Amino acid sequence: MRRNCLRSESTKPLTRTLAQKPDHLFTIVRDVNGHPYSHSEVARRISAAGRTSISPTYVLQLRRGRRPNPTKDHPKALATFFGVPTASLLDDDDTLRIDAELELLTALHDPAVRNLATGPEVHPTTA
Repeated sequence: MRRNCLRSESTKPLTRTLAQKPDHLFTIVRDVNGHPYSHSEVARRISAAGRTSISPTYVLQLRRGRRPNPTKDHPKALATFFGVPTASLLDDDDTLRIDAELELLTALHDPAVRNLATGPEVHPTTA
């Protein structure tokens, strides 16, 4: 029996704390080279985009749960940076839906999974 990683033994959906949600995004969402984003990179790009001013230390504090009640601008800026709806950081139902989508996208970066899902590539010279 295959277990869904977003469900507990009782099949009740797992929920994450406000701190665990951005931490999960840092774990799953990667840059174009497949590397995890650093706190400095996230803070620099959020601040440069003019969404809000945020320091790498504050990003780390949000990620580690040391800022349990951030202003609404910071979760919104993090969500925008990672390309997910703000509600995914605030609402548990949206979090579960977005997690499933992110897991699918992550899996599709694996060439073997992509090949299985789309079929083998056929090049005109070999067809």
